Amino acid sequence: MEKLLVAAIQYEPAMFAYEVNQEELYHLTEKAAASGAKIIVLPEMATTGYGWSNRWELAPYVETIPGPTTELFSKITRKYGCYVVIGLAEVDPVTGIYYNAAALVGPNGLVGRYRKTHLFVADPRWAAVGDLGFPVWETEFGRLGIAICLDLEFPEVARVLALKGAQIIAFPCNWLGEVCPSGIWMTRALENEVCLVAANRWGRERGLKFSGGSCVIGPQGNILAFRGNGNGIVAAELPIRLTKSISEPASSVTESNQEPELLMDQQADEQQELQLKEESASSTQMEHKQLEPLDSSFRLSGDYLMRRRPDLYHQLMCTGHLWRPETFFGFDRHSPLPEGRDSLVGLIQFEAVPGNRDANLTRIQQWVTRAKQEQPGLQLLVFPELANTGLVTNKMTELAESIPGTTSTFLSQVAVEHAIYLAWGMAERGEDGSVYITAVLAGPDGRIYTYRKVHLLARDDVWAQRGSALPMPVDTPLGRIGLLLGTDLLFPEAARCLANQGVDLIVVPAALAGPGPVGLSPEQNLEICSAKINDPYHWSVWRVRAWENSVYLIVANKAGKGEVRRGLNLSGIFGPIAYERSEAAQEILPDSMEGMLVKAISTSRTTREGRRVRAKDNLRRRQTGLYRELVLQG
Repeated sequence: MEKLLVAAIQYEPAMFAYEVNQEELYHLTEKAAASGAKIIVLPEMATTGYGWSNRWELAPYVETIPGPTTELFSKITRKYGCYVVIGLAEVDPVTGIYYNAAALVGPNGLVGRYRKTHLFVADPRWAAVGDLGFPVWETEFGRLGIAICLDLEFPEVARVLALKGAQIIAFPCNWLGEVCPSGIWMTRALENEVCLVAANRWGRERGLKFSGGSCVIGPQGNILAFRGNGNGIVAAELPIRLTKSISEPASSVTESNQEPELLMDQQADEQQELQLKEESASSTQMEHKQLEPLDSSFRLSGDYLMRRRPDLYHQLMCTGHLWRPETFFGFDRHSPLPEGRDSLVGLIQFEAVPGNRDANLTRIQQWVTRAKQEQPGLQLLVFPELANTGLVTNKMTELAESIPGTTSTFLSQVAVEHAIYLAWGMAERGEDGSVYITAVLAGPDGRIYTYRKVHLLARDDVWAQRGSALPMPVDTPLGRIGLLLGTDLLFPEAARCLANQGVDLIVVPAALAGPGPVGLSPEQNLEICSAKINDPYHWSVWRVRAWENSVYLIVANKAGKGEVRRGLNLSGIFGPIAYERSEAAQEILPDSMEGMLVKAISTSRTTREGRRVRAKDNLRRRQTGLYRELVLQG
């Protein structure tokens, strides 16, 4: 089949109202199934509510799988030939252990279950860590995996599901504290080329305010349909062809609040959405708004996952952040973290003159001089990828140079003269004549550090070879620095390996033409911490990379020559505390602007950001025993 209708049920369950919750969820689910939805996802803990204080309070409402809820919803799946994913509180009948779980029910009854593995702060009051791994089920509508809420804050979870063959990730959640649809959700879909069906709850419970924003996300991170708040159904068609390679053009999105009478435009390059009417009398009706569209010229190739480098990812399996980082890295005094401090860092976004090394080196020198005059305390300045030559595909072998060589020697002298660290990307010719895309960091002490890009896309294959290793961190007075290059950021493993080695700051010379961001305005989702938001960069992959790894991330991209391609070629300095997850971005240099961006950063535990960078709490909650697929080759 070429088209598949999927649906997410957005719902506000009430605590201590198990039967009422079941009845209302059943009604919404049957309505979606009757409209043709073949995969339907309900929220996390949909039948019970979420904020339970302990096992004893929740005890009357836990159930086995299979059990009453799966038996009830199997009436729908048998009648309509569909699959339903239900979030509920499970009790193991043998051990009596409770789990935050999801059941998958199909046309023949119970298919399987998943138990949440990455627990949010409220879960351990009553739930144990899931012990079933990350199963993927083959269905007549595609291969399906499940993740629950906090699971997707960890890129490893969606990646393992994708490597196991999942085409669709069902995502029951109780997401809060952030405007939704979350940029994290979009990133997980994009980086794995999977479709994501996110069923979030909305409303309030015991002082918590949940975000709503249930949605269907395509494999380029494009939102096909979403709902701000209120009980209701969000549905969209997916172009599933039952192969591992899923690809579709990006599209815009409207809110879903209307009756399922007509499917909209059927063309694969346009928005495809079924709009279903809100059933809850307490919900808020919202106007139809559009998210700003992704640029349809950016899409990952079908062989994207094949371009991973699992032979280089073994650092992912280490668990150093179970310990206080200063203790772990300083244990044998071999690799202690640099002393925390406040620093000033910056980037330059510009378009290199193609093939003219001398002109580009002169411009870089001029930018450094100007930057130090305007910001005397500046300690690091990052330039784009191929900053010295630009990209001239049929001449890159000729333009490549050795290191040390003309460019590295010249810019190293500039770094020494201005007492600053400089980073840039260039074409390097190796000793055997091979050409690499290389990041270079030149210090004020005359030292030079290099890294050869290991994640190449098709456009790079034409002239460059893959590097053989991820970079080793560089300790500087600013902190521990890691080097990457543009397309490395599309592979979450690269930044994760650096973060796992205690990196404070990841420096990325880039020449990226996407992915473009998605913006949200206040009217599109009022179930947020701050309704006074107008953020055109709500979703930027680079913001997510910084947040999920608790690092500062500097992305210095090429400028866009004034082309009307807003959001592409973005440069930015992104922090470890991402926009409070509900505030507009302040750290981005927009496309088409040639210019400089400077930001103060801190690695000191006396500051909030510094504590986040050094503690790396996100890494501490990883479950590395479940990530074996990340390092398997072939």
